[in-house]
Amino acid sequence: MNLASPQESAAQTDDDDKLDESVNKFGTAVGSAYQCTAEADRDKLVGEARQAYTRIGQLFGTDRAFYFAVHFGNAAQAPFDKAKCPELLKKLRESVLMRRAAVK
Repeated sequence: MNLASPQESAAQTDDDDKLDESVNKFGTAVGSAYQCTAEADRDKLVGEARQAYTRIGQLFGTDRAFYFAVHFGNAAQAPFDKAKCPELLKKLRESVLMRRAAVK
């Protein structure tokens, strides 16, 4: 039995969709950053991505963590404009999930 009003239910769905989109974009950004990272530093980035994956799972559930991982993997292999690397890496350094991963 759903006790939420149709408006509350629609707002919840909209919020869920926004969160899903954000998690997917974050996975894509981290995967693209993998391409921007020097070969010698990729293990560190992958470790930070694993910690972000764990954190996403803890905060938002394993489905969202899985989608983060899928988008990471796809973006790590997809064609990417390397001219965007400096801005992308800067944004990731400022990301709460990536900063938290680097602190641990």
